[in-house]
Amino acid sequence: MEFFDYLKILVHKDGSDLYLTCGAPAAAKFEGHLKALEKDKLDPEKIKSIAYSIMNEQPRDSRTRADLSPLLATKGAGK
Repeated sequence: MEFFDYLKILVHKDGSDLYLTCGAPAAAKFEGHLKALEKDKLDPEKIKSIAYSIMNEQPRDSRTRADLSPLLATKGAGK
């Protein structure tokens, strides 16, 4: 799945707190309980791909931790 696919699941199932962790499947909280969004475990390359897909054109090597917490919106998946 791609990043916005995860967000759409959260919106449609009233979830929160998306967790993307290397070595574990993508997960989110639903009614206070953490549940996997898929069976496949995320590897470092998938995490990197997801992160880069939501970054703007600023050079990636000059990022700070704060830069990696963007506000995102996508048509059909907003609350």
